Amino acid sequence: MRKFIALIVLLIFLSVQSFAEEIIDVFDIPWESNINEVITVLENRGFVVPENRIFLDCNSCPYWTYDMKKFSADSFDNVGIRINLFGDNVKDAQIAGYPISLFSANFYYPITDGIVNKTTDCAKYYIAEITLRIDKSMLISIRNDLTNKLSTLYGVYQESSIKDSNLTFLCRAWTGANNTEVCLFSCEDSIDGFSNTIILRYGLNNSKEILQEISNAVKNGSISRESNYNGL
Repeated sequence: MRKFIALIVLLIFLSVQSFAEEIIDVFDIPWESNINEVITVLENRGFVVPENRIFLDCNSCPYWTYDMKKFSADSFDNVGIRINLFGDNVKDAQIAGYPISLFSANFYYPITDGIVNKTTDCAKYYIAEITLRIDKSMLISIRNDLTNKLSTLYGVYQESSIKDSNLTFLCRAWTGANNTEVCLFSCEDSIDGFSNTIILRYGLNNSKEILQEISNAVKNGSISRESNYNGL
């Protein structure tokens, strides 16, 4: 009996370890891919990525946080690129069988020896956010379905309830290898544009430190000449 129990414990341990070693991503796009690689995958999955939805020197590059307001309000300026897609850009795009209403992909400019390289093709992909706008009657069932699917892929999640102004978000977070993470946010409140909303946020959870270093270098004027067009 003891051997049987020990075997069960070992199998559980190995199962947990296998989840812990899994890198979490979305649409099978490797983190730190360049913008052309990301666009190619997105277009193969039904997204339309026009040039006017690609924002260079983005003035609100987000870092990883569980706070919904801070994701857009507390950010870094001029440290990367953002792709924002909605409307006709996402009308044929889905995730886990559900239609997407909003999608964003964020890229940071690489920094080497304190010098920021603002060449577009060198920017590295680090966070993506997907919004599903759904009928309120379906919110709980869709949330549970996505929870089951993500748990099958990535194991046990951590759950928290996040109060943000007059809104309350339920957050379920799965952590993977190499500082990767996915959070499933849902809000049943009916104010501030977040009603009947489910949000999936994928990315590198150490991105605040990365962006802070880049921001410091940008403020000091440490930008590579190949990409510095200041004054031209």
